[in-house]
Amino acid sequence: MNKYYKPMLPTLVESVPKGSNWIYEAKYDGFRCLLYIFEERIEMISRNLINISDSFPEIINEIKRNINIFEKHKPLVLDGEIVILESEFRADFEKIQIRGRTKIEKKINLLASETPAHYISFDILMDQGTSLLKEPLLLRKKYLSELFSGLSIDHYQTSKLLNIEFFENSEELFPRIEAEYGEGIVAKKVNSTWDEGARTTNWLKIKNWKKANFIILSYEKQNGYFHVGLVKEQQIVHVGLFLHGISDEERMALYKIIKANATIEDSDFIFINPSICVELLFLDWYKDEIRQPRFSQFRLDVTWEACTWEEARKRTMKSL
Repeated sequence: MNKYYKPMLPTLVESVPKGSNWIYEAKYDGFRCLLYIFEERIEMISRNLINISDSFPEIINEIKRNINIFEKHKPLVLDGEIVILESEFRADFEKIQIRGRTKIEKKINLLASETPAHYISFDILMDQGTSLLKEPLLLRKKYLSELFSGLSIDHYQTSKLLNIEFFENSEELFPRIEAEYGEGIVAKKVNSTWDEGARTTNWLKIKNWKKANFIILSYEKQNGYFHVGLVKEQQIVHVGLFLHGISDEERMALYKIIKANATIEDSDFIFINPSICVELLFLDWYKDEIRQPRFSQFRLDVTWEACTWEEARKRTMKSL
């Protein structure tokens, strides 16, 4: 086999679909990866069709240690995610980004020992050279379960190869995602085929948005973004910027207030003293900034002094 598949992608929606024709899985922050186990080689190929096998030797070595199990399934293709798990339902986005950027072999091997990654498989595309792309999802899940049953591994603390657990009831899964501050869930139709390269509505992703209050710092003229910050150690630090989620009327009102109360204005920015607080939704933290923020509401009842780093982190993470 010489072809690499471009992954099938879920569509983002705001609410969880219900019904007996859906199953639900945890969504993890990591690298989407198809795992190819051929007769003579093992390859991990990213969403952009880049071979990332050398970056995660611990996963390759785990497959080699269990090669007797995989042998009878070759050629085998799995679909999944490379992650660094903090818990059963939460992965560390910042650590996996560091792993992905590291190219020096000595450093890769050190990180593989210090912050080992996991391959979480959620689909099987080929078994013994037979394509399963057009088989219904639940049948593919059955094949996948049979494969992993031979590995005798079922927990991230004892193995780097995992088969994702799926749930028939989202209300059983989502509270566990929220409790672990995980990324969200993916809902999949039980009879869905695996459609190469498609952004499909047969798979839907629902994010577990975090929520906190922030101080408006400035308006960026070139792109219309509002920059926000938090009080940290008696100083205001920049933690991100947002544009999405705010209506045209709200955007114009906020711009006019910033313009009317500007302390400094140059060719790029309009700055304002701390006074306006907003509630933002966001996915997570990365390098002390918020990821994928979007406007939720103005917080006229909150003073800017109350928008602290400690409070925002406490509301959106298990621990500081």
